Amino acid sequence: MRDSIYFLGSIVFKVEDTLFQVPRYHFDSNEVFSTTFSLPPPAGNDAEGSAESNPFELKGVAKADFQAFLKVLYPLTIPHSYKDITLDEWKSILLLSSMWEFQKIRKLAIDILTKSSTAVLKPADKVFLGRKFDVYDWLLHGLIEMVQGNTGPRPEDVNLLGVDICVQIWDLREECIRIQMRGNVFSFEDKVLEAFKAVFKEVTPPPPPSSLLLATFLRNSLGAGYN
Repeated sequence: MRDSIYFLGSIVFKVEDTLFQVPRYHFDSNEVFSTTFSLPPPAGNDAEGSAESNPFELKGVAKADFQAFLKVLYPLTIPHSYKDITLDEWKSILLLSSMWEFQKIRKLAIDILTKSSTAVLKPADKVFLGRKFDVYDWLLHGLIEMVQGNTGPRPEDVNLLGVDICVQIWDLREECIRIQMRGNVFSFEDKVLEAFKAVFKEVTPPPPPSSLLLATFLRNSLGAGYN
């Protein structure tokens, strides 16, 4: 008799040029993957992921991103600690958990990147990732820090955020300096919210894909990444 919980099947993924074999459990519990797994394979073929010769290929996904994601999904240390996961790896984890709708892992990545004393986001990273992954607090605090900072946006910030938003930051910095020189009291948060209200309107949780479109979404976007 097989145990109802601890009799875990495995699945083989191909990411770039590398095969990964892991338990199916967490992927089966995820709507995005479980829907794909439920699709019948072509007549006469085994299901993708059933063997090394027939892996489930995650197209467009970087191997380093997937390796980082698996560190959280299938930890190898007992007791488990996240201290060995780097800042860049947490960004990778946030990328894939957002794209594949692993909501608990997404929340974990956001919490770690928000509170960790080692995986510290720079202000420009907060703005960029806040917009990209709909994290309102990162966007708000990143903009406030850039407006309040000792220096304005640097060239690398312009490359990351784009010219338009960096010009807005420069303009707001100058406005705030003028107000301070006049001795007037104001709220940086209010100023940022007003100046960037169009940007904040974009930061909303993405809707879940319609069940009628999910199969198409999976095949077309499962490995497409967030560009």
